[in-house]
Amino acid sequence: GRVIQPRVVAAVQQPGQEPEPTLPKIAQIGGIDPHHWDDIIHAMNQVIEGLRGTARSLRNDHYRIAGKTGTAQVFTVAQDEEYDEEGLAKKLRDHALFVAYAPIEDPQIAIAVVVENGGHGGSTAAPIARTVMDAYLLRDEKS
Repeated sequence: GRVIQPRVVAAVQQPGQEPEPTLPKIAQIGGIDPHHWDDIIHAMNQVIEGLRGTARSLRNDHYRIAGKTGTAQVFTVAQDEEYDEEGLAKKLRDHALFVAYAPIEDPQIAIAVVVENGGHGGSTAAPIARTVMDAYLLRDEKS
C-alpha cells in the first residue's frame, strides 16, 4: 500500500562532516481493496513456492519471497514462426526479468533484476536476486 522511491545510497558524507542520511520519499496508495493486495501477494509467493512456480529454485528455509519472473523480447517472432534461442545471435536473445521483495511478512528488501539477452527470468535473473537478498537478509547469520 506504499510507493517508496528507490535510492542507491543510504547516506552522503562530505569531507570532514558527518554522514547525512538519504531518506526515501514514501507515498500511500489509496482506493485499493485490501483483498486485492492479498491476492497479489499470494500469487507472487506462488511464483516461488507453487508447484508450477517459475522461480521455485529460490525457495528456502530462512525467509519467504514474493516475486514475478518475466521475459522481454528483443525482436518480434511472427505468429507462424518458432523462437529458436540456440540459433539466434546472443544480442537477439530475450532479456531476463525478475522483481521481488522479502520477507513477505515484514518486507526489508525489494529488488529488480534485468539481464540483457539472459533468456528466462526464473533461471537467469531470479538467482541473482536471491544472492543479493541472501547477502542482505542473512548477513547477521553469517557473522
